[in-house]
Amino acid sequence: MIRVAVLADIHGNLPALEAVIEDIAAQQPDEVLVGGDLVGRGPCGKDVVQRVTDMGWRSVRGNHEDYLLAFRHKRVRSHWLTAPEWAAARWMAGELDEAAASTLEGLPLTLLSELAPELRLVHGTPRSNSEGIGPWTSHEQVEAHFSTVAEPVLVCGHTHRPRFPDPGDIPLFNDGSCVHPHSIIGIEIVDLKISLIKWYEHYNDKTQEKEIIKVILEGPTCLEKFL
Repeated sequence: MIRVAVLADIHGNLPALEAVIEDIAAQQPDEVLVGGDLVGRGPCGKDVVQRVTDMGWRSVRGNHEDYLLAFRHKRVRSHWLTAPEWAAARWMAGELDEAAASTLEGLPLTLLSELAPELRLVHGTPRSNSEGIGPWTSHEQVEAHFSTVAEPVLVCGHTHRPRFPDPGDIPLFNDGSCVHPHSIIGIEIVDLKISLIKWYEHYNDKTQEKEIIKVILEGPTCLEKFL
């Protein structure tokens, strides 16, 4: 039985990532993929990059990787380097060390699962990591994006809005985000069955401790139903 987990849009949120790692250690998937935006918005970009690297998880490059790298290399409009409204971006770019920046520079825009080669992962769309797919995306647009890849299953992130199509619909999935307060959403594939899952914090009154609870939001659905 092959188990593949996909998460995306960690956005420098180290506590959320640690919650995922805790559950993944219990679930023991055979492969974990990250759909980009490891950094940006949150304060722990360097540590998130290092943690994902240490876990041996492969990742694609999101638009926030590009944003912070552009600030590091001063490839932005000159007034952005001093304007108050861009202070947070400058700080997050400066928070990255050379090792983290080098790792982000080397991330690909797309990758295939090694154990489930039917699955292609991108951050935004197959043509751009800054273009998103969400509820506003028409069926025709989804179809156009999907037609550009050879694989039968496409997973993206970026918009932070999960997408889990019905069997027979276009098999383009969005695995949500790791940055929502107290919960994390992702995609899990087990034995060629795909599910949309959520981890959330729960306070146990009996033990007086926080627990990480995992629930299935959609699925599991056999991938062959989408083919």
